[in-house]
Amino acid sequence: MSDTPTRSRRLTGLLAAVLLWPAATAWADPVDETLAALQRGDFATGLRLVQPLAQAGNPRAQYILGLLYANGSGVAPDLAQALAWERKSAAQGFPPARDQMVTFYLNGKAEPQDFGPVAATCRELATAGQVKGQDCLGFMYAHGDGVPLDPALGIAWWKKASEQGSVGAETALGSTYERGHGVPQDFAAAIYWYGKAADRGNAFGMLNLGVMAAKGQGGPVDQVEAYKWTALALSRLPAWAGQARSQAAQNLELAARQLQPAQLDEAKGRAAAWLASHSSLPPP
Repeated sequence: MSDTPTRSRRLTGLLAAVLLWPAATAWADPVDETLAALQRGDFATGLRLVQPLAQAGNPRAQYILGLLYANGSGVAPDLAQALAWERKSAAQGFPPARDQMVTFYLNGKAEPQDFGPVAATCRELATAGQVKGQDCLGFMYAHGDGVPLDPALGIAWWKKASEQGSVGAETALGSTYERGHGVPQDFAAAIYWYGKAADRGNAFGMLNLGVMAAKGQGGPVDQVEAYKWTALALSRLPAWAGQARSQAAQNLELAARQLQPAQLDEAKGRAAAWLASHSSLPPP
């Protein structure tokens, strides 16, 4: 099965974690042979080599096999298999697998049975000052996943993550205040946090700002601002966010229909001015 260049680059980066694991183990040589095959793009050979090692209980091999299933490299994508193999590896304390379980959770792909172990890993990362762990604990406390439900504590961890530049934490904070999830509904706070994410170039923060402006949440209805933020969001939404892109396109059309020509020009001018003032942002 062929692999896309993007997936190959992502897989290579994740496999680098295996190389950093101490090689003085009984499994070092066969796993290194697997890695060599995968790094030259020979996924069929890599899969053939890694499967028996993983089945024999090698945590490095289990981690690799989980990645192959998660990325659909040499095998049909299978999230259930990916989770199962990463879970086996993480249970043996293999750090990259534990980190991958956190990634699965943050992407909404973990299962309830994983929440306890993931919470323990997130706490270790968070208390060590790692933003990924802070992000993770924020979500876990906000939803009661693997920890007691405590939205206030979730907010506290998200704020720590924001201090380290996490746009995921900032959009989560915006959503929390917009919906009043575990805290009093506060549109001004929601706009503040969505705005911080937007200032870092986050398309979802922009999209939410546009929706709030169109609804008059936190101030009067402002279709000019709604158009500006929605147009900016649409220019930065990734290709994989098909549903969000479709919704943004509909919102943009709706806002445009409610604007006079001069207002539409103003909205486009505001978007252009915002882009000019944020020219240092990396491309989406």
